Amino acid sequence: MARGEEVSDIRREEEQDALLGYAYEPLGTRIPHYSGDASRQLILVAVGLLLIASPLYGHDLRAELPYEVMGSLAAVGFAALTSPREWLVSVGDALISAVGAGIYASWALGDYGNATSLAFVLRIAIALVFLSAFYFSMKTVRSFSLGQVGRHDRVDDFDTDRAHEDSIADEEKQFAEESERSERFKPWP
Repeated sequence: MARGEEVSDIRREEEQDALLGYAYEPLGTRIPHYSGDASRQLILVAVGLLLIASPLYGHDLRAELPYEVMGSLAAVGFAALTSPREWLVSVGDALISAVGAGIYASWALGDYGNATSLAFVLRIAIALVFLSAFYFSMKTVRSFSLGQVGRHDRVDDFDTDRAHEDSIADEEKQFAEESERSERFKPWP
């Protein structure tokens, strides 16, 4: 197959995907200012580690396991819903990862004198993975709040445009002069 035919086949597939509603995204591309994929993966790693290692660090598995399973289901559910279109799910990811980090870090440090070294290390490891997921979730929440998800960086993002500032100052001055002349803004006698 010649190079031109290969390119036209790829374009034809892209056009068909666009007609069917599929988004064409080559492997290795990522959405600017979106860290939801990293937080999703870290939450899944933390949940996997939590469930696999629970017999090694738990005191009373019969009492602890239902809480671990329910928390794991909630965490996996939010991880599955994580999307660059849903900011509220990213907030949920941040909350779940913060709660997970807090619970496991306090459990590890609070039970430091009574637990085995293996139990302490596993609890701290789970807390650190949840903490990393919290970091990436909060980066995503910040990007959503600033409207930066999907937006590429520009060279002039941090430059101040003097002409723009002057035009704003001129508009404010003009508004102040008009309001002084207006009957509507005059004080009562």
